[in-house]
Amino acid sequence: MKHIIASLSIMATTIAFGSTTVQPPKVQGQAPPKPAELIKQMDKNNDGKLELSEVKGPLQKDFPKVDLNKDGFITLEELEKAPKPTKP
Repeated sequence: MKHIIASLSIMATTIAFGSTTVQPPKVQGQAPPKPAELIKQMDKNNDGKLELSEVKGPLQKDFPKVDLNKDGFITLEELEKAPKPTKP
């Protein structure tokens, strides 16, 4: 009986502490943000376009591909024309 109580106590403690670090699952089928939303979220200096230092995630890696006119900025028009990222 003592072993059962001890085991249950250990399981409860493990579940309690383990559940604090579990992240909720990503919603399957959730659409990526629209280009205008991305600019609004990332445009730190509010100039209406993105520079490399402002972007993060896959867009940072693909910055040269998206910056079609190679001026160092991504505009809404360039972002709308950008190829959609592929899943790894």
